[in-house]
Amino acid sequence: MKYNLVVFTYDTPHRKTHDILIDIYLSGINNVLVIGAPLVKLKNISTDKIFTPISCGEPLHPKDICKRFNYQYVVCPHNDFLNIRNCLKNYGANIAIISGARILHKNIIEIFDYGVINYHPGLLPDTSGLDSLYWMLMKLVRPSATCHFIDHRVDAGFLIKEQDVRVSQSDTIEIVSHKIYLAQIELNKYICNSMFRGVEFKSTPILRIDKNSQMENLERISVLRKFPLWKKKYAYS
Repeated sequence: MKYNLVVFTYDTPHRKTHDILIDIYLSGINNVLVIGAPLVKLKNISTDKIFTPISCGEPLHPKDICKRFNYQYVVCPHNDFLNIRNCLKNYGANIAIISGARILHKNIIEIFDYGVINYHPGLLPDTSGLDSLYWMLMKLVRPSATCHFIDHRVDAGFLIKEQDVRVSQSDTIEIVSHKIYLAQIELNKYICNSMFRGVEFKSTPILRIDKNSQMENLERISVLRKFPLWKKKYAYS
């Protein structure tokens, strides 16, 4: 099985995209098209930080990474079906990875014969939505990341693999969040190595009844008070 890979991202420096593109390259995949969407601020979405995520230096712009690795890079909104279809016409794209994107429309997803893969920072369907970390604490869900084929619903589709996270009693919420991020990167390495070897992905349906709603900041602050209880349940020492 031969995969021709597309990566959906934002047209801006982005840590997850930086790490994913580097691992795609290191896996030996050399025929990649990256579609960077102009960054648009979401309406009625609170992005205020309750805590500061751990970061490892400044990420490069995806177009600079693509230039270094000889990957194709185009700027196009991810909801522009006609332009995306034209971009893919001569490329033979049959699978995609999301490293950064808004909700992809059904007609975009259906372009790809082998599907569109997403990495979610939590277990699905329990932690669906933008506030996955807070729903993990609220519902006392075990720490993990999920790799799945998407469908037209948010954080649903078909499960490929889960990557559990080992948590210590000394871990802060920042460290736990970073470990979950690193679990997504490990899942990407698994996907890339499988693609390079031409492995067919097996998956099972994700039975998501309802999507979690977005929390207000006061709700998030309240949920963080559950962190010691959650850590007591899942920490190994």
